[in-house]
Amino acid sequence: MSVLAESLWTTLICFTIVFLVLIVLIFIMKFQHYVIEKINSIGAKKKPSQATAVETAQTTYNAEEDEELVAVITAAIAAALGRPASSLVVKSIKMVDTANPSWADAGRREQIDSRF
Repeated sequence: MSVLAESLWTTLICFTIVFLVLIVLIFIMKFQHYVIEKINSIGAKKKPSQATAVETAQTTYNAEEDEELVAVITAAIAAALGRPASSLVVKSIKMVDTANPSWADAGRREQIDSRF
């Protein structure tokens, strides 16, 4: 066999091995997705009891804690803006429910800000 034919044969074998490994990896990823979906569906059945506990905990607060929370949030905003807290007026505070952790949002904002 000539050198060219041997080289082509080796290339064909290597490409076949690579594509077979990729196909196996695809099936592994699909299996992982299936398992994770099953785990999440089991966890979703348990979450309503946790949600009612959170709602109950949120309704039991007093005015002192509320005033302290407003003061802390106002101080944090004033520190972030570099302005005195007396120049800020807090009209309302609403809890934002996010699916992403705060560090992920901060990383996204940092990436976006670095492009401008």
